[in-house]
Amino acid sequence: DRYGILHKYFDSFSKNNVLNFFIGFNFLKDAVNISVNKKEYQFPIIRMDWVEGDTLEKFLQYDDDEKEDKYKRKIKKLKINFKKIIDEMEHHEIAHGDLHPKNIIIIKNSEIKLVDYDCLYVKKFDGYDMPEFGDPDCQHPNRENFKYDHTIDRFSAFVLYFALSILEEKPEFSKIRNGEFIFSRVDYENPEKSETFKKISELESPEIQYFLKILKDICREEKPSIDPLSSIVENIPS
Repeated sequence: DRYGILHKYFDSFSKNNVLNFFIGFNFLKDAVNISVNKKEYQFPIIRMDWVEGDTLEKFLQYDDDEKEDKYKRKIKKLKINFKKIIDEMEHHEIAHGDLHPKNIIIIKNSEIKLVDYDCLYVKKFDGYDMPEFGDPDCQHPNRENFKYDHTIDRFSAFVLYFALSILEEKPEFSKIRNGEFIFSRVDYENPEKSETFKKISELESPEIQYFLKILKDICREEKPSIDPLSSIVENIPS
């Protein structure tokens, strides 16, 4: 039912180059026939376009042989592209539902494609239960208390953007968790005891310190009210 609704929703945008960071897919209701004890059963499938690229997790790895300036430039470009897609989703009041580095594919010119739509929110899903809680490394520890609506990405969008800012400032942070995402659920649950937060607090960038304070404040709340990424970025101190 969910994918049938999503297919119709995205089909209306497909010819207008809107929301093109989602991968084209078709929902085929009775695509597979299985015979069991001489009785026929039909099952649906999702047929998705193929995308060539690297997961964000792989893209963010900093090789010691790579020039630092080149790495920082590609992260800066990625930050711009990432914010654009988050702003566009906010504008259309939709949410991916499970933003994390394995569900983000980077193709040529640091363009972004999102995959895995099992938790995706569109207005037709008002009143639905949340299908899943997402990857804990990119979700608030009290995610189960959040309303399932277009704001559900705001925490993950913020921590991903924050992570990109850290890597733009200090590429070595890509190795802080042996190639895993910079943050983990443990950091969010105990912000005052987090070793990662402590290391980040040593960076001098006003932008990073501003983001760190916001993240700590959000983590302390049971059910925080999180501003859109665009609003947070607009208030970065100079």
